[in-house]
Amino acid sequence: MPRPRFDFSLNLGHILTILSIVGSVFVAYMTVVREVDNHELRITTIEKQVDTSTSFQRQVLDKLSNIREDIATLKERSRNDKQ
Repeated sequence: MPRPRFDFSLNLGHILTILSIVGSVFVAYMTVVREVDNHELRITTIEKQVDTSTSFQRQVLDKLSNIREDIATLKERSRNDKQ
């Protein structure tokens, strides 16, 4: 049985192994970059929706405040009319 030989020679198997490792690292890195970009896009979209939602809520609260004031005014008028 031949003994394993450890030396500094390179053969086609070594080159293919190195190329496949480099290729897999590159593909994994590009996948991570693409996912980060997708998350950035999602975060930006959510931030815009939150801003829109906040402004909508403000508008609703302003309208509700106006309605409350109108109701209070109507109650006062009705009390004054009864007296």
